[in-house]
Amino acid sequence: MSAHWCAEQITIFTVIVFYRPEVGSELQHESYGIVSDEMHHDICSVYTFNRHILQHVQHKLPWTIQHVHYWSDGAGSQFKNRYNFTNLLYHQSDFGCTADWNFFATSHGKGPVDGVGGQVKRSVWRAVLKGTVVVNDAVEFYHAAERLNVLFVSQGVIKEAAAQLVERWNNSKTLPGTHSFHYAKPVSTEAVACGRNSPFTTGQPALVIAPIPADGPATPTCIDAVPGNFVMVKYDTKKSKNVFLGQVVARDESDLEITFLRSKDSDHKIFVFPANEDKAWIDDQQVQEIVDTPKMDSRGRYIFNHGIAVTE
Repeated sequence: MSAHWCAEQITIFTVIVFYRPEVGSELQHESYGIVSDEMHHDICSVYTFNRHILQHVQHKLPWTIQHVHYWSDGAGSQFKNRYNFTNLLYHQSDFGCTADWNFFATSHGKGPVDGVGGQVKRSVWRAVLKGTVVVNDAVEFYHAAERLNVLFVSQGVIKEAAAQLVERWNNSKTLPGTHSFHYAKPVSTEAVACGRNSPFTTGQPALVIAPIPADGPATPTCIDAVPGNFVMVKYDTKKSKNVFLGQVVARDESDLEITFLRSKDSDHKIFVFPANEDKAWIDDQQVQEIVDTPKMDSRGRYIFNHGIAVTE
């Protein structure tokens, strides 16, 4: 009962490593579960977990790891952010090998790593039901799952890594359009090239965005819009320049998630959200201005004091 009602939570970070024991040999894989008492799922945790996994894999292999292709979802707090891009610049010096990072599309569904986490939790739960173990914290959970390929990384180890990385991250630069990237690769010790597609999914080179040096010029000044703000958003093409009205619903570093409104009158003072939601992620440099918050009438329409200059 104590195990069932224990309120302490733990972190399980799951990874599958694919590799070839020898050149030309059949592809092999190892499944890993990292157990930790650190509950902050941020880039520092990811960095520390990857370090332990690479050390463990390297110890098992008869040859030295030369390059790592990372694949993950696009979670902004853990993977797709300027701190992780900066870590790629130091991957050679930190881990002894180069690396690039690929991001799955949003809502890509479940994958093999989800099964690894389920297996680890199910194994421990069965042991608890049998009465062979009592699990009250992360350490006891780790020991209960030791027969599987699990590693334990304590909160203290992660905090130590954070202290060593803080200066590196303080000097990092935000890459405009980060949310739209699906590929990142260092092109020098000071620059990362990013692409809107992964070269592994198309068979073609990634569409490389101009590299931004870590010590290069700061990102152009942008309007600091926050969730809830109504904003004017510009969409420029080769043939036209368009401006739309939207409301910010989320922010991820330099990217904004916008829900767009539609005008209901010729003076462009009355706007509504369309029945079919029109939502998109944009770079914050596309925001022209923040407009005054409108009033809402009894019909759910947004009424502005003056006309809003939007593109029809």
